[in-house]
Amino acid sequence: MLNMKKSLLIIIAVFAFASCKKDKPTTPTTYCSWRLNSVITDNGKYVVAEKDKDSYQFNTNSKYVKTMPDKNTIQGNFTFTLSDESEGRRFGSITFSNPTDTQPLTIKGDTIVTGSSYIDGPRFIYARIK
Repeated sequence: MLNMKKSLLIIIAVFAFASCKKDKPTTPTTYCSWRLNSVITDNGKYVVAEKDKDSYQFNTNSKYVKTMPDKNTIQGNFTFTLSDESEGRRFGSITFSNPTDTQPLTIKGDTIVTGSSYIDGPRFIYARIK
């Protein structure tokens, strides 16, 4: 009878641990480099020429470096604020300290889109640099 109770207890413990869900991270996995790929405006989507692409390096210490096409850089702090998730997309905003700016943000896989809609201005599509 004692062995049966121990076995039952072990089975319950195994099921309890197996049914636990892992919490989603509060920030996206974006701590790497991203390069501008295309821009969407009210006139359509345009692929950006290689010579005109800027890039971002987001670091885990909330610092970023933006490298412009002319190789000049801008550095500062950033903050992700995530508000929703749907169909594999995470929605929120990104705030930069230099210059001070907050942009709507959508993250899906290896793509980050900043900007809201072509009515409010262009959307910039960045691809993860691997």
